[in-house]
Amino acid sequence: MRPSVVLPCGGSVDVLIENLPADEESLKLLEAMQAALTGKQHLVKKLCVGQRAQWHTVPPDQRLPALSHDPQQVVIPVGAVPVLLIAGYSVVAFECIRLALILGFRVTVCEYRAEQLAEIERHFGADFNVSIVPQHPAKWLETHEISSKVAILSLTHDPRIDELTMMEAVNTPAFYLGVMGSAKNSAKRRQRLVEFGGLNSDELSRIQAPVGMRIGSKTPAEIALSVMADVVRVKNS
Repeated sequence: MRPSVVLPCGGSVDVLIENLPADEESLKLLEAMQAALTGKQHLVKKLCVGQRAQWHTVPPDQRLPALSHDPQQVVIPVGAVPVLLIAGYSVVAFECIRLALILGFRVTVCEYRAEQLAEIERHFGADFNVSIVPQHPAKWLETHEISSKVAILSLTHDPRIDELTMMEAVNTPAFYLGVMGSAKNSAKRRQRLVEFGGLNSDELSRIQAPVGMRIGSKTPAEIALSVMADVVRVKNS
């Protein structure tokens, strides 16, 4: 049957309806999907016409297959929503949060300074996808499990936040670590991270500093664009 509405791009939309009976098997599937969405595991679900879903879990460090379908079946990969962890608030962090939300990230902001906390609450306190943590980011990283779906950005120019955060961040499987600063300041930071933080060359190589793609950015919005473009580049690769 020809659809009554044609998309401007010339494409079409397929609607998938799945029947989930109220039984133990459906509960196990929903619990497995919840675990996948929080980054504890990955899940691959196969739906065939007229049959219950078949599914299996995949370790979180294993790449998921792409979504695929034909007239008889659909294969759906389920993984965690990417998370952006902002270590300390700044004008550049503000712009990164806005872009991250547009790009489909969930955002966690760790900030222990009262004035900056008030700014975060004013701008993002009502947003369901932004979690505000009134704690130093390094301390929070010490006590929370981080998945490989997390990008960690420190954008304050304050070594008490940026460097202490990176000293903890290198112990996580986060897919992206970045610190804002000029090339000169970044070189000095790397030296301090070696001398005082005890980081080795492999750990230092994980930290993108200066952070972001080289697009000649000057304003906070342009810097945020370069940063989030690089985060997306690594995420998609």
